[in-house]
Amino acid sequence: MKKLTALFLSLLMLAVLTVPAFASIDGPTFDGGSEEEPPRDAKIYVREVERPLLESGEIGAFPLVLGTRDTYDAFDVRMRISGTGDYADMFSVDTPTGWYEIPVIQDNTKINPTINVSGSVPSGRYTLKVSFTYLDGNDNVFTAEDTFQVSVGGKSNQYAYIQSASFEDEEIGKENKSILNVNFHNPYGLNIFDMRVSLNLEQSKGFTLYENFLPAELEVLETGQSATIPFSVYLGSEVSTGNYPITFDVSYKDAFGKRFAYTETIYTQVKRSPDAGGDGKGGQPRIIVSNYSTDTETINAGQSFTLNFTLQNTSSETAVSNIKVVLGSVTSGSTGSSGGGSSGEVFFPAAGSNSFFIERISPKGSATQQIELMSRQDIEPGVYAVLLKIDYENDSGTAFASEEQIAFAVNQEQRLDIQGMNLPTDGQSGMPLPLSFQYINKGKSTIYNFSVAIEGDFTLDGGDTYIGNLSAGYNDYFDGSLIPNGEGELKGAVVLKYEDSQGQEKEDRTEFTANIMPMDMGVFEPGIDGGMMPGMPGMPEAKAGFPLWGWIVIGVVVLGGAGTGVFLFLKKRKANKKAAVNDEED
Repeated sequence: MKKLTALFLSLLMLAVLTVPAFASIDGPTFDGGSEEEPPRDAKIYVREVERPLLESGEIGAFPLVLGTRDTYDAFDVRMRISGTGDYADMFSVDTPTGWYEIPVIQDNTKINPTINVSGSVPSGRYTLKVSFTYLDGNDNVFTAEDTFQVSVGGKSNQYAYIQSASFEDEEIGKENKSILNVNFHNPYGLNIFDMRVSLNLEQSKGFTLYENFLPAELEVLETGQSATIPFSVYLGSEVSTGNYPITFDVSYKDAFGKRFAYTETIYTQVKRSPDAGGDGKGGQPRIIVSNYSTDTETINAGQSFTLNFTLQNTSSETAVSNIKVVLGSVTSGSTGSSGGGSSGEVFFPAAGSNSFFIERISPKGSATQQIELMSRQDIEPGVYAVLLKIDYENDSGTAFASEEQIAFAVNQEQRLDIQGMNLPTDGQSGMPLPLSFQYINKGKSTIYNFSVAIEGDFTLDGGDTYIGNLSAGYNDYFDGSLIPNGEGELKGAVVLKYEDSQGQEKEDRTEFTANIMPMDMGVFEPGIDGGMMPGMPGMPEAKAGFPLWGWIVIGVVVLGGAGTGVFLFLKKRKANKKAAVNDEED
């Protein structure tokens, strides 16, 4: 036994003495080892959004295609989708933690997270942010962020959104012009009608129109269909190669005649050709309109307004001098305006000269000028451009010339005149009351979608009446009937609804009060047995105890006797006439 114990202790001692010869878990390997591999960041990003339209209040699948900018894979990926700005908390992945987990992401990996869109998100276009955390093959932690855009529509209306917008020219040169094709899509189950789209100049900095200034119109966009609307776009000198937001004002009617209006922004890729110039680094110095404003929010045809504009030298090295600026305008005959007055200059100076002389603008310097302008009184409503022709020289005396455009929306004051409004002041319950008036469009622009409606305690016989578009100078007469909905002093209003050229809804209201009496039942008297006895002249009054059927029999007998008498009278008259004719022939 002692020998076995001694042998065990010897082996234990040998094991303890041998342990330091082996590598520890955290130390180098026993075969000499090597350093750990460098971190491998897959650089995840959103490659494609397969569903660019969401609905307010929606919780549903949202297919995304993720990519990796490097060839490495990403493991244990956690992804969060959120809104930005004021809507940061209104878009999220519908999981308890707010993160969506993906075991591995390779380039071109499609996932289907469930996204939660708050019901308080209004219709519009939104930028969403995607945040990632993930590991590489060696458990190194990485983070990444990316953004993409989606449109949100309300379930209660048909929302047409911009699918794409692209310029026809692959490269835009020094002429600074190109056609921008904007593609709209109607994703809902009903057609939409009378669609109008115009470029929002205030929110589309650097972009104006050089023709077709009136809003583009689309009569109908069928459910599930798309339509492309072209815009002739002029690019300012400050617009170089890059991605720019362009905003459009959109309005249309749904299948029930309700008009919706909203603003839609989409980012559009611009590529400038080498001959566009204006790099501001020792080449041709460029002068651009960097800012402009007017003293009024609305420019009405025939009324003067003050234009302030700032010219800036974009060159950081070269000054410009001997600058001459001449203001003109595009003629209305070449803008695609329909109707209105004859073609000609849209804007002209209301006071002073239309030309300016500026001695010098230093590198990156600017100069501000002011002019009072007026638009023609007979111009159609629309967007029109003021053209600035600029001649200047550099320090070496080399002459240059450029053109800039400033676009304005010009409105025609609408003048719907109502004359001879004939409204009821009294009447009887259930009896129609006359309503009539004359309507005249005394303005110089078309009044759209004119209709007549009644509100309050009356209804219009036949329902609200849609009349249509009233061209300038059009007049007609409305003649209808009102039905009172009750008795006593009733109140009502005649509401004339219409739209201007921009699709803005307007209305004229005329309120009235009428005293409505109960219906006169004087020609009807109750019968003794509960029936109704007609109290006609010559008829005997109802006597107590005499049944109603008796009066009916008497009526039939009287009418029958009267009919027989008439028949015999006509027969005798015919016989006498025949006898007289025979006497004449003899």
